[in-house]
Amino acid sequence: MASGGGVPYTPTPEEALRRRVNESIWNRDHGEFMKAMPKGKAERDELLRKTFAFQNAIGYGALPTVRQILEWDPGALRALDSKTVIHLLGQVTGTWRSVRDSQQKGWPVRNPPPDADFGEIARMLLDTKVWLGGAPNPALANLMSMAPSGEANRVGRWLLERGASIERMGPGLRSPLSLAIQNRNDEMATLMLDLRKPSQEALDEALVYSSAYFSWWGKASIALPERLLSLGANINVDGKAFGASFEPALNASRSYAQLKEREPLLLAIRYRADPNRHSASGDSPLMNVVHDHELMEGLLKLGANPDHRDYHGKSAIMIAVSTPEWVVRELDDRRPLAQVAPSTDPAHRARSVSLLLQYGANPNLASAGELTPVMRTRDGDDAAIEALMAKGARVVLPAQLRTMYAGRGTPIGPVSWALAQHNDSLASALLRRDGADSREDCGALYYAVEGGAVRAASLLIDAKATREFRLPDGATPRLLLAAASSGNLELVKLLLDRRVVDINETSPTMWSKGPREVYGVLAAPLFGSYQGSGGGENALMMAAAGGHVEIVKELVRRGIDVRHRTATGAGALDYARNENGGEIGEILRAHGLK
Repeated sequence: MASGGGVPYTPTPEEALRRRVNESIWNRDHGEFMKAMPKGKAERDELLRKTFAFQNAIGYGALPTVRQILEWDPGALRALDSKTVIHLLGQVTGTWRSVRDSQQKGWPVRNPPPDADFGEIARMLLDTKVWLGGAPNPALANLMSMAPSGEANRVGRWLLERGASIERMGPGLRSPLSLAIQNRNDEMATLMLDLRKPSQEALDEALVYSSAYFSWWGKASIALPERLLSLGANINVDGKAFGASFEPALNASRSYAQLKEREPLLLAIRYRADPNRHSASGDSPLMNVVHDHELMEGLLKLGANPDHRDYHGKSAIMIAVSTPEWVVRELDDRRPLAQVAPSTDPAHRARSVSLLLQYGANPNLASAGELTPVMRTRDGDDAAIEALMAKGARVVLPAQLRTMYAGRGTPIGPVSWALAQHNDSLASALLRRDGADSREDCGALYYAVEGGAVRAASLLIDAKATREFRLPDGATPRLLLAAASSGNLELVKLLLDRRVVDINETSPTMWSKGPREVYGVLAAPLFGSYQGSGGGENALMMAAAGGHVEIVKELVRRGIDVRHRTATGAGALDYARNENGGEIGEILRAHGLK
């Protein structure tokens, strides 16, 4: 150490001794403290007085040193005035909190006292009969800042009995009540509410911190938040006033989404939490509970915006119409899938859609992918589709998709698009409401037959839909061959019963079961199985080649020409031999084929 002139400063022996005493107390090194003490009583008392050793030992939690000084001076505690005692209570609890915080973070602490030592020092101070008088004091807040422990709670109870306040000491500081709730110290938070009447500010702050962590709503009891609300806490308070984010409906809805915990959100709804507070990622309470109809209706009645979209462009109605791509459940969970994941049930999805539409959801609100809700449905979603269509839902092809098809010379209308998605339910609903555009949907009947869409095919036949649809080689598609090739007996019967086709029609090009691809109308269909070589096949050959026994039987029963041969001389039995040569071969041989 140097003076202002640069000359090293050497402390006097008395100064060095005082420093030694203070450092022994700071380090809670009682052995070193005893070595520093003079032998004579007068000199020792003078040193203790000048170093404030007793107060410092209390403040730093050095219980052995406190006891030693009391042994030397039994009246030392009684000599402290109330203001000093209150100050020391704040100091020793602050050291307690600091030591535990450092230990939790793995920081080194010299001679850390056990909780019992801190508790004993606090007891000694409180035994002076000090009255805290209801004035804000840091001692209780210090204790509530720590993870709950029996010793800390014991001291906390003593502080409350001596009049400790549960209010904030000032702006920017936390109240003991909110700290207890944040640290999930149910025992102390409950005791504070039992013994005190919190101010509105204390109630609001405590409520804000009751949901500071997701696990509080998701895994802990909601008894304390519910009690705070019953006492008048404002569920829509701005958490920023207390240095925290507070979105109770959103937090509770996430708890439901992750853990299927319903009670927190039911509580938030009961006390009319704002349902339109959104996170930075854009999810809303309503979006997180789609398919739980009680929670949905509760939020919608509070004014939840059914058309809110997250930053992906997804909205509640998009979630409602979508079938989950996967479901997770335990290996030993034997419940029906619809119970494990209600969203897998078309009827349940339809109820979710109807509920959103009832509260004003836009049936044509497009997603980020530019698809309207009805375009997200699947075959079998009849009820949801009907609900959407009743509100004016439309199939509106995204501009990018229209440009792509136009570039290929491929007209595609709403019905054709639905059939290309293998959504017979949507295609049928569109036909019942709007019919088919003769130009844009010129290939609709072919797509319906090729895709196995029986209902749409029937409606298109009723509407006398155009069949002037041509393949790459300029030929008109043979609908019966398409139905026979795909193995759809119901469609085969429909086409023959309605006299849409000639049972003996033949192909201008060879049919085979090929990959479904996207082609252009009047150049090629959206999808199909033409792969052009040879020609002259009939429906019997297609059914035989596919191994479709029941269709073979039906065609034979209806009188198809079993002896017909292709341009290359192949007969139906040759196709059956190529495929399986089993039961179908026996049927054909029974009708004279060899």
